[in-house]
Amino acid sequence: MLEEIQAIGLVGLVVAHSILIRGCFGIRESIPLQSGVISKKIDRTADLLDEMAQIIADFADGVQTTNAPPTQAMAGWPGLLSAWLKSNQAQGVEHGPNTESQEEWEIFPPNENKTQEATHTS
Repeated sequence: MLEEIQAIGLVGLVVAHSILIRGCFGIRESIPLQSGVISKKIDRTADLLDEMAQIIADFADGVQTTNAPPTQAMAGWPGLLSAWLKSNQAQGVEHGPNTESQEEWEIFPPNENKTQEATHTS
């Protein structure tokens, strides 16, 4: 009984292997056809990235900083990014609580009483 199961398993492996090899040959034939499509998609993505970079560069040229001019000339993307960040920082947007309305809280000494008081309402 065990020998028959092994024989069926081996025949199944041989059939599956032949199907796998045939599929690999099919992939080899379709790769040249698909590579053209992939190249077109990559070219389109590169064009879109170039357009986006141009838009960002045009926007960065129009950014005016309110701070004093830098002592060194900023060149390239790091300089444009830092100029843009500094211009947003100069707007004075505040987050968090208002500092004028802060209350001072009294700090009490530690409670030396070790018993826990529980209020139980029924």
